[in-house]
Amino acid sequence: MRSFLTFVAALGLAAFSLADGGWLLKPPYEAKAKISYKVTVDANVGGQDHEATMKQLFTVDSKSDKEVKGKGSFSDVTLDGNDLSGQDLPSWDVTLSATDGSVTAAGDSVDYVRMLTPFTFIYPSKEIKVGDKWTTKFKPAKDAKEITIDYEVVEQSKIGDDDVLKIKSKLSEDGPMKADDTYWIGKDGKVLKFDLDIKGWPAPFTGGAQDIDAKIKGEYVKS
Repeated sequence: MRSFLTFVAALGLAAFSLADGGWLLKPPYEAKAKISYKVTVDANVGGQDHEATMKQLFTVDSKSDKEVKGKGSFSDVTLDGNDLSGQDLPSWDVTLSATDGSVTAAGDSVDYVRMLTPFTFIYPSKEIKVGDKWTTKFKPAKDAKEITIDYEVVEQSKIGDDDVLKIKSKLSEDGPMKADDTYWIGKDGKVLKFDLDIKGWPAPFTGGAQDIDAKIKGEYVKS
């Protein structure tokens, strides 16, 4: 009897360990929230290299069971060392899926959706842990090309006092855009850091005529 009870207890402990081992990440977008990142962009545009720094802000206006509506904007922008604070900087309306955080509408063209997609981690519908892999396929807008993103959880670590999962992704559009991206995500679902390497990236507010190769780093700014 004692051996049987020990066996049952061991099974219970194993089940608890498995249940406790995964993270169920959810989009962190609550109504009236402001989510801000300090961003550095190294980009090749038309054969010329440029460096920009900025603060990227997403302000949530409303949230329902289906969607999150808000506005994206930049501030504190420098380009090649020149302060652009006095310039008329772009902003755009953004709609996200409340379920997985994917961009479903932005700005006045599908290129805004494409521009924002590499920045936007798409949340899985299951618990994940180190070693897990999964694939997401979607069309971010009705007139957009299909995008496939392969994700892999490569390690659990810390950023400051926060436990994070480091998740790598490979994005492939049925078109020019490709990307190798890395996200560091806390248990509350916030992306605390990202590192993007994008080929054929659209930036419609620059005129929209050319695709850009860009390496982009961002860190979450705690309010």
